[in-house]
Amino acid sequence: MPKPTIATDEEILGEHLPYELWMLRETHEKLGSALTDQVLCNALIESFCLHARLLLEFFEKKKSKHAKDYTGGSYKAAHLGSLTKTERDKLNTQIAHITGYRTIDPSQKIGPALRLKLLTALQREAITFEQQLTADFKPMFRRPSAAHQTKKD
Repeated sequence: MPKPTIATDEEILGEHLPYELWMLRETHEKLGSALTDQVLCNALIESFCLHARLLLEFFEKKKSKHAKDYTGGSYKAAHLGSLTKTERDKLNTQIAHITGYRTIDPSQKIGPALRLKLLTALQREAITFEQQLTADFKPMFRRPSAAHQTKKD
């Protein structure tokens, strides 16, 4: 089995990060429409939450490549402090994990208000991140766009 390749900075800033931001926005938008298919609704919620988790990890230096790598090492998330520990924990306990902390109580799930809060905070964070990119990395960053529609994850 061939060894996996490591994404380049150009791929991370020009494809992967914009894709995550695009998918976060698009899944949020689709969840705002009248959905009658519960499976589709659940899939969109799960997708939104997974993209939110990845972006939080990127902006807050939790895994592998992160925002500090592209901003001269001084990057500190500016717009994510409004997310409470309880709200963040919901992403980890309600999505992609079967734990004793999962709930069947709809009021305790990741609902529209929390999704909007996550979307707003992460979009604002992306703007701050773009403004703080070093001169070497600025030309590599691509804003999320409809061009990402053709990309398959």
